[in-house]
Parts: sequence; structure tokens; C-alpha cells
Amino acid sequence: MSLFTSGSDYIEYVEERDKDFSSISFSSNTLSSSSFFSCDFSSSDFSLALFSDCTFSSCDFSQVDFSSSSFTNVTFLSCRFKGTMFPKARFKDTLFSRCTLRYASFDEGKVKKMRMEESEVEECSFSDLSVEKMALTGCSLASSIFKGTPLQNISLCGSDISGIFISSDCKELRGAKLDVSQALDAARLMGIEVTV
Repeated sequence: MSLFTSGSDYIEYVEERDKDFSSISFSSNTLSSSSFFSCDFSSSDFSLALFSDCTFSSCDFSQVDFSSSSFTNVTFLSCRFKGTMFPKARFKDTLFSRCTLRYASFDEGKVKKMRMEESEVEECSFSDLSVEKMALTGCSLASSIFKGTPLQNISLCGSDISGIFISSDCKELRGAKLDVSQALDAARLMGIEVTV
């Protein structure tokens, strides 16, 4: 019997490797103090689920629904999130490192503390996100959408912000922490012609 179909709504202290958990339903349940390595969760339903003190390494979360889920002290290492949905999800002490998050949506979520580093975060949507503390360092953010998400005091250093979508007045970038090359990209977004 699969770990996630055992009828338990609370799972803790498990370690799983190389397992196929694709297309499971774990909606409104809790996963705590657990580790997963090279597991396939693609096309699963984790809406309204609670995750705490978990680590996921080299796992596939493509097409997963994390709507209104909560993540506390969760680490994702080298995981895949193609087309993954996180609308209205909440993040506290969450790390995405060396992950692929192409076409993922974080719209209308709430971030207390989240870090994405050395990850491919292209063509993702971060619209109307409430952010307290977030860092996006060394990431490719090309063609991602940040409309309605204030990036004040958020570090984007070392990330590719070329072609990001923001409001026409660029209000989202006010107060963001940028490096020199990003400042040039930001100026171009504002219609300023920069010559060097």
C-alpha cells in the first residue's frame, strides 16, 4: 500500500527513495519531519496540505497542485516543478536550491521567508504575492511575471531579470536589491536608453 493512500491524514518521520507517488491525492493532510529522494510526485493533489521540517531531493513535482498549502522549514534540492501550481500557498523558511520551476505559479501567495538560489525560474508567475522576506539569487527569472508584487528589500542579485513582466510604472522594482547589470535591465524596463 502506498504511503500516501494508507488512509492516514498525518505522516511523519519517514524516509523514501526512488518511489512513484504520481497522481496521488493528499489534499488537506499533513507531512512532517520527513525526507524524500528521487521520488515522482507528478500530477498529484497537495492542495490545502501542510508541510513542515521536510527535505525533498531530486524529486519531480511537475503539474502538482499545491493550492493554499503551507510550507514551514521545507527544503527542495534539485527538484523539478514544471507547470506546478502554488496559488495562495504560504511559505516560511523555505528553500528552493538548483531547482527547475518553469511555468510554475505562486500567485496570491504569502511569503514570510523564502529563498530561491541557482534555479531556473523562467516563465513563472508571482503576481499579487505578499512578501516579507525573499531572496532570488543566481536564478534565471526570464519572462516571469511580478505584477502587483512589491520587491522592496528583496535581493535579486546575480539573477537574470531580462524580460520580466511588471507594471508599466515599474513600481514593483522600487527598493529591490539589484547588482549593476540588473540596474541596467531595470532602466531598460523603464524605457531609459543606457549607453556604456
